Amino acid sequence: MPELIKERRGSRVRRPRNTVPRTTEPRESTLRLALSLGREGAEVAVDAPEPDPAAAAPSCGGAPPPTLAVGVITAPGNTLRRSFIRRAHAVLMAGRRCDVSVAFLLGLRKYFTPAQNAALDREQAVHHDLLFLPSHDGLGKDVSHGGRAVAEKALAWYIHAVNATSARFVAKIDDDTMANLPRLVADLRALERTPGANAPMAYYGVLVYRLWDWKGVGPTANAACGGHADDGPPNHRGDAMLHKLNRARQPGGECAGAMGPFPFPDGSLEVVGRGVIRDVFGAQGVRSLAALRLARERRPFWTHEDAGLGAIVQREAEERKLGLTYVALRRWVHNRFWVNWADRTTLVDGHALWCHYTRSAERADYVLDQYRIHAETAAATAAAAPAAAPAAEDGEGLTCGGCEASWEWTPPAPSAVCCTKADAPRREPPTSARRAKWAAARRKPALGPSCGLGGSGAAVQLGVLTFGGDADERARVRATLRARRAAASVAPAAAGIGAPPAPLGGGAVGAGAGAGTGAGAGGRQLEACFVLVARGSPTAARQTSNFNVRAWLHYEAGRHADLDLGALGHDLGVWPSDDRLGAWWWRRAAAHAASMGGHGAPPARFYALTSIATVEALPPPWLVALLRGAPMAEMLAGATGAVARGGGGGRLRRGGGARELTVVEAAQLNATGGALAAAAPSLGWGSLNRH
Repeated sequence: MPELIKERRGSRVRRPRNTVPRTTEPRESTLRLALSLGREGAEVAVDAPEPDPAAAAPSCGGAPPPTLAVGVITAPGNTLRRSFIRRAHAVLMAGRRCDVSVAFLLGLRKYFTPAQNAALDREQAVHHDLLFLPSHDGLGKDVSHGGRAVAEKALAWYIHAVNATSARFVAKIDDDTMANLPRLVADLRALERTPGANAPMAYYGVLVYRLWDWKGVGPTANAACGGHADDGPPNHRGDAMLHKLNRARQPGGECAGAMGPFPFPDGSLEVVGRGVIRDVFGAQGVRSLAALRLARERRPFWTHEDAGLGAIVQREAEERKLGLTYVALRRWVHNRFWVNWADRTTLVDGHALWCHYTRSAERADYVLDQYRIHAETAAATAAAAPAAAPAAEDGEGLTCGGCEASWEWTPPAPSAVCCTKADAPRREPPTSARRAKWAAARRKPALGPSCGLGGSGAAVQLGVLTFGGDADERARVRATLRARRAAASVAPAAAGIGAPPAPLGGGAVGAGAGAGTGAGAGGRQLEACFVLVARGSPTAARQTSNFNVRAWLHYEAGRHADLDLGALGHDLGVWPSDDRLGAWWWRRAAAHAASMGGHGAPPARFYALTSIATVEALPPPWLVALLRGAPMAEMLAGATGAVARGGGGGRLRRGGGARELTVVEAAQLNATGGALAAAAPSLGWGSLNRH
């Protein structure tokens, strides 16, 4: 029975036999590895500062046409995902960004709300990379971003690319896919030099076989036929699927008379050459089909993205005898369908050309960090032994030949070529420096790291209660704090404040790591720490439960050094109640104020606790005042009354307002710290509810 790898979301992919079986590493060792990789990623980020995400891409006017034009299927609300891809493009292609163009694909504006259109206008004014195509979009009836809208935008993108780009290759990816752009460009350039390959007619990706019954397009939503599996060339299970589909299309079979079997790329990333764009998607018949299907307002709709595009390519190749070059990459070797910490063979290595399901901040951080680290390792290896190391532009080997001999598949044209990308070891050996780091991390009892309430000497110690699934919210808060901090340090009025409050100690706002920690000229003004609120039953505390969630939290804690995982420790119980967590934080704050801050540093002048939703909703003047280490008087009034009364403050809810921020002066905390900890449930810290 073939092994099935099950991801947390419940989807399954059949693992090929040419990969190493899943490992059985101890759970704690893997969590320490996640923490170590996060810290390693932070070092890479410090060594190579990322560009300002708000900066527009440089003009490529006068430059040669790009090697690759990438269309990213996205939705109006996926702003953060687009920022991940822009950052990856800027960082990975630094110095040669014009080699790759990136456009984010959206449908017609009439399907968006006024608020969505206004937000998209603001985004377009900064980045100039949104492309509105003649297709359906949004979440309206019969649209479904995950079905019809995606399929229509993919087809419309390739039609658009016929006249809109001169790139030698055109790709389509999802906005939860992060491509290793330098490696991908190198691989495509290597294809251009491969004997026997016709690169302009390339059809490139992790290939899957399918049948398509064009007779069924009328009465059904799509005409894909013969079952579905993630098996295709060059794997031998792809041969088994090929034989099964060949039987299904015979007279009396379930797909009698259907077209195929034909290979097509998995939709997380697919690349076609310039000749395919011209000869297939520039053909009048395909353009007429697209115009008809994209304009339909009644069922059946064009709903099958990957196999539908493959069927169009196959039909044109059959009718016009187009000699395509089919390029098969190896699944789980040259791509990652997802990252699963419980199976280390899915972790990103130097052979990965793209990774899917990077749909949250910590996953995008991890994948980008690993791309950069492996690129630096390869460069160092090449510098140490230039004669033995292949050039970066060489990519990895491709073997091209006849399709029947290579894959036992009969192509639609005799001139077609089938190329297979060389296999690679599942895991590259780490450098000695990386092995030393990992070994040190495994030796340290570092699980459940803490942050905040340290010896930084910050004027304000801020605790931000957050759930484990709030990775994107934490990323937004970090970005907001960085932007406000920069604006306040350059021009306070630009940050939304008039006369700025007097800074404590004469220092400027720091610019360090994490959510607003850092040392300025006069010391740190704000040390912010996200405090994890863990939810679940006692039975969920077993090591096998929610393991990927824990691993990603440890990675994020190592990467940003601003996430307190104390709630996962034994001192609070693995899944503490919210009221215990709030009281625990205030007890720590009172001890910090009483002990002069620890490490010989003075205590903070103010201690604050809030929720992540409240931080996102804070008025700009309040946020800047916290960053400058001088909370306004109105920020203290509610907390003072609450401490005196031992209650009040209301329930803390997601989406709440600024009234749920509690700020206390150090002197008052010394006097009433115990009472404040006891009153934490009635102050709202015991009522962090999702709505």
